[in-house]
Amino acid sequence: MPSRMATRSNPDPEGSPGGAAFLPSLELRGEFLCLSGEWTVYTLKAARACLGEITAPFNSVSLDKVSRLDTAGALLINSLLEKGIRLENSNPDFQALLAISQVTRVAPEFGPPRWLRFLNAVGWHVLDELRLLAGVLSFMGELVRRAPRYCRPRSFPLSATVYHLERVGIDALPIVCLLNFLIGLVIAYMAASSLSTFGAQIYVVALLEVVVLREMAVLTTAILVAGRSGSAFTAQLGFMLYNQEVDAMRVMGMDPMITLALPRILALGLSLPCLVLVADLMSLAGGLAAVWVSMDITPAVFVQELQKHIQVRHILVGLVKAPFFAMAIGCVGCFLGFRAKGGADAIGLLTTRSVVESIFLVIALNALFALTFQYLGI
Repeated sequence: MPSRMATRSNPDPEGSPGGAAFLPSLELRGEFLCLSGEWTVYTLKAARACLGEITAPFNSVSLDKVSRLDTAGALLINSLLEKGIRLENSNPDFQALLAISQVTRVAPEFGPPRWLRFLNAVGWHVLDELRLLAGVLSFMGELVRRAPRYCRPRSFPLSATVYHLERVGIDALPIVCLLNFLIGLVIAYMAASSLSTFGAQIYVVALLEVVVLREMAVLTTAILVAGRSGSAFTAQLGFMLYNQEVDAMRVMGMDPMITLALPRILALGLSLPCLVLVADLMSLAGGLAAVWVSMDITPAVFVQELQKHIQVRHILVGLVKAPFFAMAIGCVGCFLGFRAKGGADAIGLLTTRSVVESIFLVIALNALFALTFQYLGI
């Protein structure tokens, strides 16, 4: 026997403009559902309540007795049709409204596999690094091209160079001394622990001389300077560009590349070899402290063994690397500083990138020097 479910209240349901309109109702005849009344935005709550009362299954629905239908009612009916319910005996206008208001769910597009996305990301990073390297080389060439015009005593920025010598070199001495002392101490202690197994503790001095003077002192000092001074160059030039000080200098006829970049790079190139010499001495002092405490090798014996094994070429190898490291750090810091666009956030990101790129270039140059010196037998 057919069952009829309806919801009725006052003649003006939920503010419906047609005061005598009927609320939506349902009539279930077996597996056939017949809708009637108004299915509009004003009766949407009652319509949902009617649909929620249905407990028996049905496979088709009819809108013959529906008097009014708008987009809200059409969306509700479409939610039934999406479950596989058939629409029968419907008004053509209602069918058109149902078609227009039907929500199309597009299946998500499957992108490339993860390994291809990973390779794509790696490729973009490599291209970005190559663009940065090309920009730094172009900046370096432009600086070298313009520098001879300012080599005359009257136009050379001497005061700015001396100022940056103090900031880059003298102010960095305490942290350079402490860091290299600890590195020399750790290297000597670890080497002593390993060589003591074979009874060859005395060769710690020879190992320390090669590792420290040739590689570690210059590398750690350059990395420290990159994080301390290279980032400062980028931040200073970035804020000057943001505050339009660089534009003001151009208006006054001053070359920002010579006035701002050249003193910083020259100061870095002059101070880094001196810092490397200090780093060599402090690393050897740290090694002396380690072997004196752990192996009872007196300072006199340490100096005697050092004189036996020390070679000037190891010292020169470290000193030869220093100006190239300084040039790379200074050019990367100044180049990224002149590229700063935006506010403090952009300058902070460029400062971080300056440190990363400078350290990367220092390590890459160190590897290139190592291969070159090995090929030359130095």
